[in-house]
Amino acid sequence: MNKLFDLTGKLVLVTRATYGLSIKYVKSLINQGTNIVITARKLYKLKQVKKEIKNIEDKCFMVSCDVSKTNKNISMTTKVKEYYENVIIVNNAGIGKLFSINTKKCEELLSIINIKLTLFTILHGKLVKL
Repeated sequence: MNKLFDLTGKLVLVTRATYGLSIKYVKSLINQGTNIVITARKLYKLKQVKKEIKNIEDKCFMVSCDVSKTNKNISMTTKVKEYYENVIIVNNAGIGKLFSINTKKCEELLSIINIKLTLFTILHGKLVKL
C-alpha cells in the first residue's frame, strides 16, 4: 500500500459513531489497522458498536460526549490526547435534521451551523498537529 494512504497504527476519532455511515467507517478503519476513538452522547450505544465489531477490543476507545456542549468537546479532546498526539478526524456529529431551508427559522439554522463549526474548530485546534 502507498505510504500516503497507510493508516496502520494511526489514531482516528469518529464522532457520532453509533449510526449509519459512522459504523461503516469504524469497521473499515479497524480493518486498515488503525486505532479508533468512537464518540457519541450515549455510552451504552458506544458499547453496542464496540461489541458489534469483531477484533476491536484493544484498538477502540470510547468517549461519551454531547457535541452541543463546548466544555464537553474540550474535555473529550483532553481524553483523546492521552492516547495520541496527532489524530485523524471523521466528524459526523452535530444536529442534523431533514428540513426545508425555507421552513427553518434562521436561529435554528444558525444553531446547527454553530455547533458544527465550533466542534470542527475545537477538534482540529486541539487534536491536529500541522
